[in-house]
Amino acid sequence: SLDTSTLETLAGQFAGAIASLQGQAVTRQHAASLQTLQRLNREITASLDVEKVCQAIYRGVRELMDCDAFFIVLYDEGASDAQMVFCVEQGIALPQTRVPTGDGLTGYVLSSQAPVIVPDVAQETRFRIRHGEGGRTPQSLLCVPMKIGDRVIGALSAQSYRARAYGDADLQILNTFAGQAAIAINNAQLFSESQRKMAQLSVLNEVGRIVSSSIEIDRLLELLYDQVRRVLKADSYYVALADW
Repeated sequence: SLDTSTLETLAGQFAGAIASLQGQAVTRQHAASLQTLQRLNREITASLDVEKVCQAIYRGVRELMDCDAFFIVLYDEGASDAQMVFCVEQGIALPQTRVPTGDGLTGYVLSSQAPVIVPDVAQETRFRIRHGEGGRTPQSLLCVPMKIGDRVIGALSAQSYRARAYGDADLQILNTFAGQAAIAINNAQLFSESQRKMAQLSVLNEVGRIVSSSIEIDRLLELLYDQVRRVLKADSYYVALADW
């Protein structure tokens, strides 16, 4: 009985020491994650170009977790689809495309504003998981909304070809990072829109100058075309004059 009592006492002491060490390890890991997120936040806000911001977000997610495939979709509330502005599979960038928001995992995340973890796609029954461009289906994935306040501007997803690659800690980290990504993308969009408006104003001023200085109709139309195509992308362009 004395030996049993002594062993129980030692076990209690060891248990306390192990719990303390585990707590310290979790604290250190949490602090390291926060420092990484702060650094990545500085990196993704260093540019006001949407494409460069998306690339920085992708690099950040790859640093935080396993990421064989990755995509960012941008969304206007009430739209029937979303714009996939950035997509990478196994390090290869894929062209932009439109994705439906009515069903599937991405649509659920956008409408519910709730992050989703799928540990094993083979056992997933809630959502339809689409195949990647290369024909491969991810075996596990995370998909989280990008929100500014209560407004959802899109979603991002990290995917792995390995089952059970992600846990709740990964979901929490990606969800936090998505909030930072939303602000960075929104700032880049606002800057792009302001630049576009400035270009349009410049064109209007230039057109006004051209109209008041040109006296040849053919030359005037050529000059107008040169100015319009600076701010409007079109496959064709024409001017119709009514002869009353």
